[in-house]
Amino acid sequence: MPDSLRFALKFTSYLLLVLSLSLLQACTSVTQTKAPAPSSAPSVQPTAVPVLLSVPAAHVQRKEGAQQAATKPAETAAPDVQSHWLFDSAKDGSLPPGSILPPGIFKTMRAQVAAVPASRAMDSVAGAELALLSLSNTNVERQTLGRVQAAPALKVTLYSSPTTFAHFAVLGVDYQLSLSVWQEFMARHGIEYEVVKDMDVLRYHRPAGVLILPSAVALNAEERDALADYRKRGGSVLATWLSGVRGALGEWTGFDFMAGNLNTAVVGDTSDDEDDVYLIPYGDSPVTHHLAAGLRVWTPRAAGWYPLRLAGVNSAAAIMDWSRSVHAEKANSVISYNERMQANGLSSRVVVLGYPERTWFAADPVAMDAIALDALTWLERRPAAYLGTWPAHHRSAMVIALDESTQWGDTEYRYADLAESLSGHVSYYVLSQQVTDIKSQMQILLARGHELGCMGDSFDGFGGQSTRVQKKRVKQMMGEMDAAGFSIACKGFHAPMESYDPTTIKMLQENGFRYLIGDSSSSESRLPSYAGDAVTAGLLILPRTQNGPDDVLGEGLDFKDFLAELSLSERMGGLNVLRIPGDSMMDDKQWAQFGAKLKQFDKSMWVASGIEVVDWWQERARVSVSLDSSVTPAMLTVVVEGAQPLQQPVTVMVNLPRPNASMRLLQDDTEQSYPVVVRRDVWRTDIELNQLAPGTHHWFLQFGSVAK
Repeated sequence: MPDSLRFALKFTSYLLLVLSLSLLQACTSVTQTKAPAPSSAPSVQPTAVPVLLSVPAAHVQRKEGAQQAATKPAETAAPDVQSHWLFDSAKDGSLPPGSILPPGIFKTMRAQVAAVPASRAMDSVAGAELALLSLSNTNVERQTLGRVQAAPALKVTLYSSPTTFAHFAVLGVDYQLSLSVWQEFMARHGIEYEVVKDMDVLRYHRPAGVLILPSAVALNAEERDALADYRKRGGSVLATWLSGVRGALGEWTGFDFMAGNLNTAVVGDTSDDEDDVYLIPYGDSPVTHHLAAGLRVWTPRAAGWYPLRLAGVNSAAAIMDWSRSVHAEKANSVISYNERMQANGLSSRVVVLGYPERTWFAADPVAMDAIALDALTWLERRPAAYLGTWPAHHRSAMVIALDESTQWGDTEYRYADLAESLSGHVSYYVLSQQVTDIKSQMQILLARGHELGCMGDSFDGFGGQSTRVQKKRVKQMMGEMDAAGFSIACKGFHAPMESYDPTTIKMLQENGFRYLIGDSSSSESRLPSYAGDAVTAGLLILPRTQNGPDDVLGEGLDFKDFLAELSLSERMGGLNVLRIPGDSMMDDKQWAQFGAKLKQFDKSMWVASGIEVVDWWQERARVSVSLDSSVTPAMLTVVVEGAQPLQQPVTVMVNLPRPNASMRLLQDDTEQSYPVVVRRDVWRTDIELNQLAPGTHHWFLQFGSVAK
């Protein structure tokens, strides 16, 4: 058959399919669906271990309870998508090559973050605030998740695009499964929603609540215009994966719709990066705050369904490999969010989840639900309150861990000088066999507020050694530190070559150590965790999830990759432990770049010693936060455990209903405390709990007009 005839037949069949589906949609323009209220708490539940959280620790319950609730069958009439998780008839779940994205499309684009799409005033305001902040699978650990509950009366509209339906049908893909993922999600959380299938309905739809575009890869001109108009009327949009990259007849139209209407540029995908299967959320983000900073969320991989690499005004998560490798020339943002001020004075919010619905099928549903709920709550402008991960004004934390196994020189002091210029301190880890030789230097550094930690009796790993040998070595190490007068000061441990095992942890606990510098596998997130099942006691593990400068240089990598990784890990809001040997490989130029990079984070990164992080983490664990938005005004409850007032400036972060809105606290009749309220950025306000007394505290949150 000639190619021209083959094309004509295919085109005719495609057109007939579109027309038939359009007639069907006309008969059922709007399907009203009300999800049944869940009979018990939502499937995303509180956990027993708040120490890994970037979330409130309110109403925590046992980890086993969270797992049981998460696996409870969903009470929903939506199709059971879990029983057939592949989106198409192919056995491996792959899409035909070129069916969504043209082959090699990204090879013609620059392999770096594109310029932020031009937009109106709100984009520039958000971008300015972000710049200010820079100064300011199932293998996910459920204990890193906090309580996630849908705000009451969330209003959601699910758009079922006839054009996308037709395009997937030609490919042999059932688009209904994309919708069913959301229907099951909303049934699990008791969220009311409606399915809209007709453009006329959407065009005159009152923009209340959130409009979801589930992988709407193909949109005709009417749909594009109606969706653009929806945003102009102040509507909020949550879009997943690719939106509007193909037209009415399945023709390629590019990424202009996403850039112009969703304020998100697509600069690549993970098709050439088979190891980039981990969704890594940012901590304390307005749209991912129920997940711990840097948490690894494994996602499935199938050809054609690759997560996107995005470039929006603000990012809330990255797509990376297990080790969170960073390359300066490769974009890794996978969740974008922003708010745009329209010419008519109305503002419209948008969140783009750069992965398709099929990702939920094999990924951890608890983590995926948490992201969706946080995004919907922010889009609908519902206030949310959550405990800040780090002390007031800080978005991330860093421990500069110097391993001193050779003779000291002047180099050691320049790290102390750098940290002090950032109002911080350094942790020095020494071998007990050499501590006498550096006693005078360490006394000077201790007097300046820096920390002395232990690295063992000799530069030999502990992992795999017998209990008898390790016990003897720890005893000898403690004896030599005591003889030099440092036994009380040494409460942190960094094993030589990071070689340790459970026996090492047991020996450290028995000898009163308070923390251990762990390796990259010691935590699924970038936050500390306690050894064993302890919640607020025992040995704290500080995971080293950030490559140090010598780790990069030793592998022959470009130093700019280290600087790029440092920037990304800082934005993620986690703990960055930099392992640096005393005889660092950094030359003068690299040292200058390192210092300049740290000073860029002077206002947002807390440079602290290991023991200071431990003290903070224990203090933070005393506080739990909850927000009751079922009353007006919303009531904030803060519980402080223990017998003493808070010794550290713990922060409660509050998502504002409008950009730059003012907020004040109203005390009830019994409340005597008056926390300080400080603006964090365009979307959030901080409530600083300084010296707050133990007990239960209540305040009402009153939101006003835009603050000056």
